[in-house]
Amino acid sequence: MTLGEITAVCADTRDLNLALVAVERMAEAGVGHIVLATDADGAAFVAPRDRTGAQIVESPTLQTADDYSRFILERLPDLVPDEVVMVFQWDGFIIDPHLWSEDFLAHDYIGAPWPTPIASPCGRVGNGGFSLRSRRLMEAALTLPPRPLDYPEDRHLIDHLPQLESAGIRVAPLELARRFAIEHHPPYPTKDPERLAPPFEVLGFHGWCNMHLAYDDAGLLRYVDEVMTPAQRRRILIDGTMFWLIVYLVHAGRPQGALELGRRVERELGPAVDLADPDYLRKVTDRLLDELRRQGVPFLSADPE
Repeated sequence: MTLGEITAVCADTRDLNLALVAVERMAEAGVGHIVLATDADGAAFVAPRDRTGAQIVESPTLQTADDYSRFILERLPDLVPDEVVMVFQWDGFIIDPHLWSEDFLAHDYIGAPWPTPIASPCGRVGNGGFSLRSRRLMEAALTLPPRPLDYPEDRHLIDHLPQLESAGIRVAPLELARRFAIEHHPPYPTKDPERLAPPFEVLGFHGWCNMHLAYDDAGLLRYVDEVMTPAQRRRILIDGTMFWLIVYLVHAGRPQGALELGRRVERELGPAVDLADPDYLRKVTDRLLDELRRQGVPFLSADPE
């Protein structure tokens, strides 16, 4: 099965402008059938803007992460009749279609690996934000115990991996998942075989902190300045993942991109440092960390893995 025969689904009712960009990237990658699930207001927004011919299907308004998890677990099986579905989000899509492999299809579920400190006790594979799921997996998920409120759907799946495996569900092994997608990773080369580090050769990614893998500096800045709304900039640029994006850019040898994004973070946080200060970027990221701590945002304070 080629990418042209794959159906990919994105469910979004909040960040439709960003979801549309991801839809375009998936179409450019050669995905054959793209479904965008959104509510009535979202459909009215998307219809005149989508240039890919994506199929728009009705969904309830997804106001919270819990709404999204419920939709993916409960509605996705009825939404798409295909035997295999690729799930993607505005911050997770294909970056190198040449790395598509039919090996991915030999398993019922595959997503980016989780690092050991935050992995489910039952397994490290994996993240659902950019994932491949079989119909068998989606139907088996309906038989699992109720998901706790505000508990991510992907974590819920892997927490019940023994039950899924007893039903014949096969989750991809770690090495194959590393070829499929990336989410958490150290920003620097490492000899630790347990940790995927740059350079990366993966089909896709998940997480705003990894958006530098999909865009060069100019494209990333255009995304922030021209695609994001002011409200999205305020929300996304002071999130913990923004801190890691800056760190990843620095370690990727892209200090100018990191600096420009740091300046945009500073605008959202309010002026407090001298732009001519050679330690500007460090001070901006320190302020970002302080802001996150005040907000009680959970993130790993030293190394994302």
